[in-house]
Amino acid sequence: MQVPDGTAELVLDAILETPGPQAPAPGHEYRLSVSRYRVLKVLKGTYPRRFVLVAHDGADMSSAAFEPGTRKELELTLRFPAHASLMYPVNSGGRGEPVYFCIRERTLAKATGKD
Repeated sequence: MQVPDGTAELVLDAILETPGPQAPAPGHEYRLSVSRYRVLKVLKGTYPRRFVLVAHDGADMSSAAFEPGTRKELELTLRFPAHASLMYPVNSGGRGEPVYFCIRERTLAKATGKD
């Protein structure tokens, strides 16, 4: 699997709103789970929208790192691994929006509880 180089075009401070579905292990298809985040601050690059769709490679979507309300620093690019397809959350709210590939992420604050 050929992944993009480690250069982020966009770095955001964002809160996970809607985690994506669990992607199956790579096999005949290479699928990436897409999650929806609310943008708090742009740390690098330009991003004018309130929400961003982010594809995660090999993420355990049932882990605490993907609980709604988790705040993360996301290093993103518009370049995707070869042959990857996307799995959207049921109510992602914007299939016309660009989807970014997450090169790296760092949890800044864990979810504080359910709304």
